[in-house]
Amino acid sequence: MAYIYIVPQINDYVKFFTNHILINHNISKQIVNSADSLFIVEPTIKIEHIKKVIQFVYLKPKHEKKIVLIAPFDNATVIAQNAFLKTLEEAPDYAEIFLLAHLQHKILDTIRSRCFVNFDYIAKKQTDLSNEQSSDKKSSNKKVLDSELINSLFKDSLTSSFNKLDKIKRKEPDKFKMFTVNLLQELESFVLKSNLSPKIKKQIFLDLKQAYMGINFNHPDINIAKLALIINKQYKIT
Repeated sequence: MAYIYIVPQINDYVKFFTNHILINHNISKQIVNSADSLFIVEPTIKIEHIKKVIQFVYLKPKHEKKIVLIAPFDNATVIAQNAFLKTLEEAPDYAEIFLLAHLQHKILDTIRSRCFVNFDYIAKKQTDLSNEQSSDKKSSNKKVLDSELINSLFKDSLTSSFNKLDKIKRKEPDKFKMFTVNLLQELESFVLKSNLSPKIKKQIFLDLKQAYMGINFNHPDINIAKLALIINKQYKIT
């Protein structure tokens, strides 16, 4: 499975990756510190780097997973990106490929269509990210409340959940976009921790990617939130 994370400009991609991204993917430190992980961080990602990744991915892992980090992927040459297409589409189930980038438009559409694109960090500054653990109590409580509400939406019937969404949208339209992002991230977290097969997870992430794209282009339509709930019910995730 392949992921693109759109992130702010940062100095240490490996540290950012291990501190802010891996924790959401249920990948043990044992794998990170083993021969089953490959980190490629270069000023320009060239075809020789992609060839190294391809060779690495298809070698049988010693653990249950193999992880690859490539950054900054928006600095990958067009030749390198094109050489990576088949591997992204047909990567073994045990392979988790992470592409970190700052400028989404510099990544080929054909690459983006083969990955789950996450915009979680696009609006955050590096200093904000480094201080996440010490965020104020009010912000923390709001996140907990959101999480509790989202969990109730997942557990209710679709009709009841849709009615709740309509009320939220009417009551706090300005905050609805962020609430929708939180809802999608909560569903993503459920999927990652679930026992669903890699094939089904991949299909769910393709569906979620379309929802994230809608939010990224400033269309926090209520249908995006409803889509997340439908996906949840369709696959019986929670």
